[in-house]
Amino acid sequence: MWKRRRRIGSAVVALSFVFVGSGVVTGCSGSEEVNGEDDVGVSDDVDISDDVGPTEDTGLFDEEATDIVVHTEPPQEVVAGESFVASFELVGERGYPVPEEGVELTATVNQNEFATGSAEAVATTDERGVAQFELVIDVAATGLVLTASSDHGALEGVTRNSDLFDVVAADPVAEESSISGGEGVADGESEVEIIIELFDEFGNPVEGVVPEFEASGEGNSYEECSPTNAEGVAYCAMTSTETGEKTLEITYPVELVGETIVFYRWDCDESASPFGGGHGTEDEPYRLCAPHQLAGIGNGTSFLGDHFVVARNIDMEGVGDVHMIGDAEEPFVGVFSGEGKSISRLTMGGGQDDIIGLFRFVGDGGVIRDVVLEDVDVSGRYIVGALVGANSGEIHNSQVSGQISAEEGHAGGLVGTNMDGSIVGSLSSATVSAKLSVGGLVGGHGGTIEDSHSDGEVEGTERAIGGLVGGTSGAAEILDSTSSATVYGGEGSDSVGGLVGVHTESSLIKRCESSGDVSGEATTVGGLVGASGLGDAVMGGTIEDSHSSSEVYAVQGGVGGLVGYMGEGAVVTRSYATGSATSGDAGAGGLVGTLFGGEISDSYATAAVEVEHSAVGGLVGAFMAGSIADTYATGLLTGPQENFGGLVGLISP
Repeated sequence: MWKRRRRIGSAVVALSFVFVGSGVVTGCSGSEEVNGEDDVGVSDDVDISDDVGPTEDTGLFDEEATDIVVHTEPPQEVVAGESFVASFELVGERGYPVPEEGVELTATVNQNEFATGSAEAVATTDERGVAQFELVIDVAATGLVLTASSDHGALEGVTRNSDLFDVVAADPVAEESSISGGEGVADGESEVEIIIELFDEFGNPVEGVVPEFEASGEGNSYEECSPTNAEGVAYCAMTSTETGEKTLEITYPVELVGETIVFYRWDCDESASPFGGGHGTEDEPYRLCAPHQLAGIGNGTSFLGDHFVVARNIDMEGVGDVHMIGDAEEPFVGVFSGEGKSISRLTMGGGQDDIIGLFRFVGDGGVIRDVVLEDVDVSGRYIVGALVGANSGEIHNSQVSGQISAEEGHAGGLVGTNMDGSIVGSLSSATVSAKLSVGGLVGGHGGTIEDSHSDGEVEGTERAIGGLVGGTSGAAEILDSTSSATVYGGEGSDSVGGLVGVHTESSLIKRCESSGDVSGEATTVGGLVGASGLGDAVMGGTIEDSHSSSEVYAVQGGVGGLVGYMGEGAVVTRSYATGSATSGDAGAGGLVGTLFGGEISDSYATAAVEVEHSAVGGLVGAFMAGSIADTYATGLLTGPQENFGGLVGLISP
């Protein structure tokens, strides 16, 4: 026996050629048991020419094939993608086999396609008159019939069907399977439906399997899944006592990491008004999960002392200007918790309003925490911040990205003016622009900023332009904060700093750092602070334990690696600069551009310093008044020899 396989159309057909011996049996008598019965032998006296199959004596080998019968039935159940064998045989009018070789038979399955996309397979008969098909079907189905036909001679128009058989799905594979679920509330009781879909490599649903799964994180409990149905779908459930994202994973019968779902702290009805649930108390705050609910807080004064929580991400696109929350007479004094959920594409302003912010005024006792503002577009005339216009309350762990601008001044990415409030652990990645008192995080600052950062872009056209804060006043403090924002001062501007534009009076900067580029067509430009003090009228503030690695450049003079200008009352101690200070005019120092009063102590500079004309110093460019103690400078100096010094360039009493 030899076998040759070939793929025809969408089926694999095996052509088997079996060589079987033949002979003539005559004149035999006797009996033998066949299938448990006695079969009487053939005697010499009996004429059986009309009753026996073809022999050389009967001459029926020349009988023409007129019908097709099933020789080997397909298996009752076939696995998708696995080959199986069925065969058909030629017979004559009297129903006896016709051993005619080379007759072409065609097999179809309910007119459906085989595995490779063809609707039929072809095989030829061997010397016994048998055509054997080796077939592959990759689509699961029930009640299939294999039909044979031929257009050979008297067989034209003749068909023969096999018994019914089924094609069942193969084992499931991870590549075709999935696991998904919805949002949940982390109360340990509310169930989240989990859906598992199991398919084999051909996309057939796998039925009758009870899958198993798990999810990342703690506090999870699981219900047993149902068996997969005819569509390959199993329904499962889980609960959790822990909020946050949880990644689902099938562990049986395949291993597959699937969707990430979220368990929230609060339930919330997006269609409800004015809010999605709750009572406005500390234990049962009002829930916000839809734009109209967020916009409704500022619609009147009824809710200004209540508790709110953002229960889901909220997209404000297309909502337009919202009702800003609070005003000078009745500020917001409640508690607003963002829960780290995003409020995106918020739009406010565009008119001549003096104070702009989602919260226009936050009063003493008001608390805002864990708010995420993304891709905002906020503008106004004066005192503009995306989250808060004017703040006397507390802001914790909040952040903003997008565009913020003011026609005049006091523009900050997060807060327009922080009057006497506190801002802790907050971030701005926004682009902020205004004429004066413009900062990446806060425009005007009179309170406390701690452990906060900005890394966006800041541009101003007049005065007090800073990467983190535009200008300080009173007893303002900036502690443990940094800026990597890019800061630019336009033509005619002054007091441009990598962290703070103008630092005044009894304000304190401590343990802070700047690293973004600082430049402009301006005077009084510093890596950390543009100006500490403003001439004789405004005293300077204190800088302690801080440093700058910013690259600082200005078209005009007064350029310092740490501070551009120091006036009366200004103090720099235990601080240093490692970046560079370059002036297109005159007066640049590795630490301070111009010392016009105040004290420098226990500080140093390794910044490279370059000027176009004169007054270049490794530590101070121009020393007019004040004191310098326990300092040094090691940076590279470049410029004309006039007023050129390793520590101080120009000394002018």
